[in-house]
Amino acid sequence: MLDSNLISLLEQASQTYGVPTSILYAVCMAESGGNPNAHTVTSKEDSRGLFQVNILAHPDANSTQLFDPNYNIQYEVPKLAATYQLGLREGYSGVSLAQYVEEYGERPQWTPTVAARVSMYYNQFINGLAGSSDTTQNEGSTTGMSLIDTTGIMNDIKFYLIYGMLFLLLLFSLYMVFIKNDGGEK
Repeated sequence: MLDSNLISLLEQASQTYGVPTSILYAVCMAESGGNPNAHTVTSKEDSRGLFQVNILAHPDANSTQLFDPNYNIQYEVPKLAATYQLGLREGYSGVSLAQYVEEYGERPQWTPTVAARVSMYYNQFINGLAGSSDTTQNEGSTTGMSLIDTTGIMNDIKFYLIYGMLFLLLLFSLYMVFIKNDGGEK
């Protein structure tokens, strides 16, 4: 969870750049778990701070200042604001807009887990749990989820049920046309 000082910084950035605090919170939490000292190093990245700015992809960023929440926010939020505006023009809103901003404004490797995390944190903020200790998500954790986004799961189930039923209908139709009719002509 973010402390009140970090939420204030996100609210200020929200007012300055026109991106809802709920979206900034969701992206920030999905990236770093709200840990301004988060640091991820792999062969392809050296990401730092709240929004996990990758200094390999952004050599213009001051690598040591990225651990300063204010600098990290001021560096990243203008980029997210541009993506936010694109998402609005494409008709996104609510949690799907937050996911759009994360997918196209921040994270190049989009996965269903990332989508679920953004959704969870967005809903957490909307429901007033952003600064609450009532949630079970570990601070600073960027792996796994302790809260489940049942909306996304239900949408996945509906998708597979609908397409599964359509597939079965197609198989039944093919059976009726080719096998059943062929057997009756002998």
